[in-house]
Amino acid sequence: MKIGCDIQSISDFTNLKLAFKILSEEELELFNLINSASRKTEFLAGRWCAKEAILKATDNKVKFKDICIVYENKKPFWKNPTNYKVSLSISHSKDYAMSVAIVE
Repeated sequence: MKIGCDIQSISDFTNLKLAFKILSEEELELFNLINSASRKTEFLAGRWCAKEAILKATDNKVKFKDICIVYENKKPFWKNPTNYKVSLSISHSKDYAMSVAIVE
């Protein structure tokens, strides 16, 4: 079992153009459904943290855009093409987003 985690300041993600650099096509569809700029910033920060956590836990060398995180049963889920079994959590506070990935 391996664990990866990441925490970031949400204010580092106010440039919403970053979405096109780090989000997969499916994540961009979710992003575009969000109406609030502050919620979009939280979404970007959370996805960044989740992708960092996944990379740390799996030792994968893939681009952020190649990691697709969607929701399954209202929980974040990595649609991964590997055999990794991953538990993923994303959380936000006023100022920070964080994520933990546990790989079995």
